[in-house]
Amino acid sequence: MAASAHAAPVPADLGQAVADLSDKGCYALVSGAIPAAPGGALPGVAAGEQFMAGLGLRFGINDNIMDGLGAPGSAMISLAMMGSAAFSQGDVVLATGGSQPGCRVMLLADPAVAVTDAVAAQLTAAGWRPIPGMTTERAGLQRRAFFRRDAGGNPYLMNVMTVGTPYPGSRLRLFTTTVRIPPNVTLPEGL
Repeated sequence: MAASAHAAPVPADLGQAVADLSDKGCYALVSGAIPAAPGGALPGVAAGEQFMAGLGLRFGINDNIMDGLGAPGSAMISLAMMGSAAFSQGDVVLATGGSQPGCRVMLLADPAVAVTDAVAAQLTAAGWRPIPGMTTERAGLQRRAFFRRDAGGNPYLMNVMTVGTPYPGSRLRLFTTTVRIPPNVTLPEGL
């Protein structure tokens, strides 16, 4: 497994932490840099604990995070393997596998916490290309899309979703999803 058994320090900056976990955690899983089972799940609890510790995360989530997810966030973690970290400005959760295949990073924070631009800048610095034509906003949810290829030329898509209108009972403010683009998908020219 690529992640070490020793806890890596989680960046103090919330935007950097979300970007790092999305890139070094989720992208590493979906690209196969870290072995995962079909659907993006880690192959067992011991591997999950080691992976989460290597990212500086606590294995699982606490009651405060569970309560803060609300219904929309709860659906994103159903049956998933999770790790979490608490910050002064909010909580970050990485969930892989479960009822929603793939890997997600979720930020739970107060509405005043705005980190979307910081996450986008850090992803771009890590080699993700923004796709401005796929930036949309509907029903209080903004989507920014990012693209990259692995060393084998396989394409990946990362969505950064910002919740502009908070869901009742939820602290979910931002989440990322990372997927490998299937070979039968025709990519826009230039990607």
